[in-house]
Amino acid sequence: VVCARFARTLGTMLQSGLTMMTGLEVVRSVAQNRVVEQAVDDIKAAVRRGQDLSQPMKASGIFPPLLIQMIELG
Repeated sequence: VVCARFARTLGTMLQSGLTMMTGLEVVRSVAQNRVVEQAVDDIKAAVRRGQDLSQPMKASGIFPPLLIQMIELG
């Protein structure tokens, strides 16, 4: 459920024209899960440093491989 909410919310934010960083901030605010909030903070920091989105998601260990692979392909 958490991963579906993450993907759906981030996708909606990006489709509406928000930047990746703003989209991740919104995702963090709707996560309602401290583990996911911390993972999103780590993801934001990594993206800010120039990594792509999938690498820090994979490193977090909380996102399923299928979601990570879909993001890698997208």
